[in-house]
Amino acid sequence: MDKLTKHSTGDWDYSGTNWALDSAKYISAPSAFRTNLGLNIEVLIKTTTVPIGYVKEGRLVTYFQLTHDNGSWKTDLDVRFRKQDASNYYYVRFQRDLTAIYFCKVVAGSTTTIRTKAISWTKLGVWHLVRVTWWNDYVGLVIRVERFENGAWTFIDEAYDSENLWKTIGGRVGFFFGGVGDPMFNNWLDDTEIYGIG
Repeated sequence: MDKLTKHSTGDWDYSGTNWALDSAKYISAPSAFRTNLGLNIEVLIKTTTVPIGYVKEGRLVTYFQLTHDNGSWKTDLDVRFRKQDASNYYYVRFQRDLTAIYFCKVVAGSTTTIRTKAISWTKLGVWHLVRVTWWNDYVGLVIRVERFENGAWTFIDEAYDSENLWKTIGGRVGFFFGGVGDPMFNNWLDDTEIYGIG
């Protein structure tokens, strides 16, 4: 697989302007990506990024931190891949309270949950390092989630989709932050790596 080696905010497309670089909270200096007032922003790697702007099989590795409270504000983080348009793509969702991961696909605007995995991760003030990998296998599309903990990658869960949509053309890769309630808080990403076969 090829690895994306770009390091600029100009390498991404943003669905809105509610983001900034945060020089106060990050994994690697000088800053991290921060959503401002959190809700409903999609961030996709540009299709002009050679050689893997349009990924068939790939891996996304990133640190993330979600702000969550038990009141009206909650944020989900989606890792999106094989995205064709606003109505057709796959995603892995890290649920807002970090009690579940969802493996999903959206086809013609209709969402199907392929699999759900219960988790119990610390919510507030903690960076989580995860990797999401997708590839073609005899069962169809395989989607795997792992988390880095205690100095090693730990298997979290895996899902399979026999339809294996868009396997010959791939699609766009990136993130979506969305949730419910008043947009009161921020969320962060840092040290994102994207690998892929285009």
